[in-house]
Amino acid sequence: AIQLQDAAEEQRALYVLGQTYLAMADTLDRETNAGRALDYFGKSLKAVEAIPLCEVEKGEKSIMRARCLRNLATVNWSLGKRENFFHFFTKAKDILESADSRQKFEDLHGLYDEASNLLLAGSEEDFKLSVKYSKESLGKALHVHGKKLRACHFSALVTRSKVQIVQEDYEEAYKTLFTAFK
Repeated sequence: AIQLQDAAEEQRALYVLGQTYLAMADTLDRETNAGRALDYFGKSLKAVEAIPLCEVEKGEKSIMRARCLRNLATVNWSLGKRENFFHFFTKAKDILESADSRQKFEDLHGLYDEASNLLLAGSEEDFKLSVKYSKESLGKALHVHGKKLRACHFSALVTRSKVQIVQEDYEEAYKTLFTAFK
């Protein structure tokens, strides 16, 4: 991608490398691989900035930027860097909230859903945010259009049920899961 001087392909390649190292961090040498994932996601964000507007629409570029920030947030959480997580999460959320794109709600759902799942096992303060974000995720999922509506709605309901289980609201969790699997 670098030899071709194609910024969009370079960004995709850096993203895939970041995802690969993030997946490896779950099973092998967490610190080293998460650090590498952080490095590649940071490079991916820089590559997004280098993509000329003639290659992608303005709205798509902002979505790409927000996805990179979401990835940086996720890696920072896995490294125990709570403040960095919230820094990148907030930046991604702000970009997506102001985005003018059809993918906006799908990406907002994904951002809130992932944050809710990450914060679920955190402190009491984190858990309160997990509850809030699970509701936000479900709300955003209901605004997704097209083929991805069902998948987004399903994942938001599953996340919501996890929150309800931790709250020991088993009856509501059952109802939520039942709705998800209908």
